[in-house]
Amino acid sequence: MDFNLNSDQQMLVNTVRDYVNKTLEPIAMQVESENLIPPQILHEMGELGFFGIPIAEQYGGLDAGLLGHCLVIEQLAGANAAYANIIGASTGLAATAINLAGSEAQKQRWLPALASGEKLGGFALTEPHGAEMSSLGTVAEKEGDGYKLNGRKAWVSNGPVADIIVVFARTGDGISAYVVEKGCPGYRCGEIDSRMGLHGSYSSELYFNDVKLTADNLLGQAGQGSQVATATLDRYRIGLAAQAVGAADKLLRACVDYSKQRQQFGQPIAGFQAIQNMLADMATEMAMARAGVYLAAWKADNGQPFASDAAMVRLFATEMLNRVADRAVQVHGGMGYMKELWIERAYRDARMLRLAEGTNDVMRLIIANELLR
Repeated sequence: MDFNLNSDQQMLVNTVRDYVNKTLEPIAMQVESENLIPPQILHEMGELGFFGIPIAEQYGGLDAGLLGHCLVIEQLAGANAAYANIIGASTGLAATAINLAGSEAQKQRWLPALASGEKLGGFALTEPHGAEMSSLGTVAEKEGDGYKLNGRKAWVSNGPVADIIVVFARTGDGISAYVVEKGCPGYRCGEIDSRMGLHGSYSSELYFNDVKLTADNLLGQAGQGSQVATATLDRYRIGLAAQAVGAADKLLRACVDYSKQRQQFGQPIAGFQAIQNMLADMATEMAMARAGVYLAAWKADNGQPFASDAAMVRLFATEMLNRVADRAVQVHGGMGYMKELWIERAYRDARMLRLAEGTNDVMRLIIANELLR
């Protein structure tokens, strides 16, 4: 087994890291305070290909696979969770669903704009009562050669800014997936959600009132929406784990640097065993999570079964990040609790990853069911 990155992957990491250090890090606190990623930054990230990493070259992507996508997400998450979140929702969810289930015509129609970042994507599965497939309230009724869509979706990442939304609805055949474009009559976005973290990326409710769709908007086969959602989410969860690894890596490096500088009782706090123990635990757990991300992504890229791996690494990495973030506040003491330092922002941002697209309790159910099956 070779865990070394190849030359193309290493070049990708170096390119993203250089952009993060020179462009994204300096405005990370600005993004937090203004709750806005500057439009020119999204344009630049699109030009650099960050939105098209796993998408095939024929559709405008870099064809670097899920592992390549995870490498990019890991670097972006270190600067600010908002960057990783907006690409994760657009590429990891919307574009992935279209790539997995779309016809050639659908891929040609929607993927190039998503790969370039010209348009942003969203993924509308969850409803106010949850995301259980058997109880979806959104309905798509057959109407002539097309469909009429009615319903409401909640907490849709990129909802307020998405141009292309993959929507899951109940039909006579079961659950089906549809691609809905911004501007359709009857389609409306709700107010931007007010959240404790992830400032700079947005979510909202979406409303569909007699939205007319053609047969070309049906993604995959009628009644196969559950399979589309599951296959997409399995891949997306590995990306969430990569986001957790990137954030944890940044926190660990900050703790190491701070512990060498902060003086207590006449010496750097790095000399105290209690601090050393925390640093050691942070580094160990992060390294194990990173290995799990790369293995799960490699399996997905090579056509091996990976659903259980995805659930396990999502569970472990996101809970690891929450422990690392808590220790980071502890290492930084009172300063770690102050808004003038980015540590408290990372602490708040970390909490969402244990909820997104299936809570960690759901991950445990997936893992247990696979073991018992």
